[in-house]
Amino acid sequence: MNRNELFNKLEQSLMIIGKEMYQEQAGISGCSPAQNHVLMIIGMHEAIGVKELAENLRVTSGAATQHIDSLEKAGLLTRKLNPNNRREVVVETTKEGKNVFQKVRTAKAQMLSRLFSELSDDELNTLVGLIEKVSRQYVKDGGKVHAKV
Repeated sequence: MNRNELFNKLEQSLMIIGKEMYQEQAGISGCSPAQNHVLMIIGMHEAIGVKELAENLRVTSGAATQHIDSLEKAGLLTRKLNPNNRREVVVETTKEGKNVFQKVRTAKAQMLSRLFSELSDDELNTLVGLIEKVSRQYVKDGGKVHAKV
């Protein structure tokens, strides 16, 4: 199989995994995939500025604010002034937001465990190493990595 065929197979596999994970998350949180993504990034931080969130999402601050607005209306997020820089607004999860974040994160861990249950520890270690290698290249090429898990 040539590289293009391999990339096509990889793309299809990633789409299937991503779709299943997003659907499972949406069922738990009641949020859209984009809102779940925002909630996961914020949940991985104590608090995050709107600008930093937008950079992580690779969207404008205005687009990030729209997601924040909808999650704030749902009672999952709250905005506060940064105590170290009163010109900056930071976003953090509410108690309910933390609960949803933990439920989604637990479900993700269980799903990944099921998905990769056929792999030996050595195979899984190799896969993780390869994905980390690709991630480092992505960052080096100007991509953006979200919070450390």
